[in-house]
Amino acid sequence: MASLSLLIAAAALVVVAASTAATAAAPSWAPPSSPRPLFREYIGAEGQNVTFADVPVHPGVDFHFILSFAIDYAAADAANASAAPPLLGGDTVFGYNATFRASSVDAWVDNAVASLTAIITRYGIDGVDIDYEHFGERETPEVFAECVGRLVRALKSAGVISVASIAPFANPDVQAHYGELWRRYGRDFDYVNFQFYAYPSNTTVPEFLGYYYEQSGRVLQGVPGAAPPGRLHGIFVWAADNSVADGFRYERLAQRFLAGAAPGFP
Repeated sequence: MASLSLLIAAAALVVVAASTAATAAAPSWAPPSSPRPLFREYIGAEGQNVTFADVPVHPGVDFHFILSFAIDYAAADAANASAAPPLLGGDTVFGYNATFRASSVDAWVDNAVASLTAIITRYGIDGVDIDYEHFGERETPEVFAECVGRLVRALKSAGVISVASIAPFANPDVQAHYGELWRRYGRDFDYVNFQFYAYPSNTTVPEFLGYYYEQSGRVLQGVPGAAPPGRLHGIFVWAADNSVADGFRYERLAQRFLAGAAPGFP
């Protein structure tokens, strides 16, 4: 029987509901022990009326729902920011970039820990997924790394979360910020949801494999497709909201690809 977990994504910090708890960070990283492959899916980002029960879950996978998004944004980011709760999260909100800003590292971390702890404990969430894609001029890779790294370490140390991941993609500014985060706090993260679907749709299999090798590590492939045998740690999908219309066709295909056929799983 599949295990289910919940995570929250923000903008972009994402909170994840995971199917199994990940192990705490160790001196040398190793994937969380599990006999089953991992499948993760973002849900709620497009505002569609989709529920957890709508999504097919293969009994042979560990399934993480990633709740999208918890948003944090400053007064300069939107006209109605004063009415917004102090949350974290995603790419854009109401047409504005969800930009990472921090008046100071200490203040940002304190606020994020308090806000997320309240959300996570209230709704029984298991972890967080970091998906910031825009950064302020003063928010250097070093500032970003300290803010997010200290946040995740604090949440894990307090037992608030058991799993944390990041969701970068092939953009120089994004990679610079996440690269510094990984250099300083890589041991505190359990997965990388790399957005391979951000590459052009005409990417060939050899090109895709080259990108995979370039980015591989603790990577879940962000697209159902080719990967070297034994090197595919899991798959994550964007997003359940977009899949309702076709009956979650690709979720079914991807989970069967990971775990094979199963009785009762169409």
